[in-house]
This record gives sequence, structure tokens and C-alpha cells, in this order.
Amino acid sequence: MLTFDERVRRRANRKNNRLRKRYPLFAAELHPGGALADWLVTEQQATSDLAAIIQSKDEMLARVATNDRLREIKGLELRSLVAEVVDPATLATLDRQRAKIPKAGAYTAEFWFARLRTYRPIEAYARCEHRESHLLFAEWHDRCPRCHLPLTKPPTVIPPKAEQTMLPF
Repeated sequence: MLTFDERVRRRANRKNNRLRKRYPLFAAELHPGGALADWLVTEQQATSDLAAIIQSKDEMLARVATNDRLREIKGLELRSLVAEVVDPATLATLDRQRAKIPKAGAYTAEFWFARLRTYRPIEAYARCEHRESHLLFAEWHDRCPRCHLPLTKPPTVIPPKAEQTMLPF
């Protein structure tokens, strides 16, 4: 694997070569000390850019890991709600089905929410992540795409038609 300094040099060279290829008439001046040297990417610029990219990536991965943990916790809460209404044999069957799906927390929450929707639809409706948006969904769908419960459409207002009048000429 490349070191950070090697990555910086390759990044600067790649950007500068791309610039020379994009502007072939100025390629002779696109070198250090040339008339258009300020267009070139320096190693200091590439270092700061690469450091920002790495920091952004690390922050994004931390947010993904946090979200995955929260979804796993939510999935286990949903599992406990399903366990209250099904017998142990059915729960064991559901656990075996869940074991076939990837181990990520989002899959856990989705799997157990679907089971909750089957066994306790009112509880699923109460825990629907899109409950605040149900009125918006009602304009296009007859059911919520998440909890699958029927949505009531808002009344459609039809403006009254203007009277047709005969012109006097």
C-alpha cells in the first residue's frame, strides 16, 4: 500500500497531467517556473486536499458505524415485540431466517419491522419512521411504503369553473 507522501505525489502529478492534457496549447507553460505555473497543483495543495478527503471519509465511516449500531438496537427492540406475540418455535424459525441475511444493523431492523408489521400492525404503524410523512405519501400512494397501512388521502379541492358569458359583439 502506498504511503501518504507517495499518494500526495501521485495525486499532484495526476492532476497536473490532466491539466496539460486538457489544455495542450499551454502544456509548454504548465511546469514549475512557467508562465502558467500558478495553475499547477503543488504538493502542499495535494497534501491538504488528501488530508481533508481522508478526514471526511473517516467521519462518514464513523457516522455509518453509529447508524448501524442504532439500527441493530432498534432491530433487537422490534424482535422483542415480535417475541411477545409468537410462540418459541415460530421465533426460532424467524431467527433462522434472519441468520441468512447479512449481519448489518439495517438488515436486522428491516427484517424485524417486517415481522412486526405481520404480527402487530398497529404497533408497526406507531413505530413507522415515515409517520410524519403519511399525509405527503397519501397524495401518491394508497399505503405507506414502510408500514403498509392504508393512508387517507387529503380532500381534493376542485376550483369552481368560471361562468361562461356571451360577449356582446
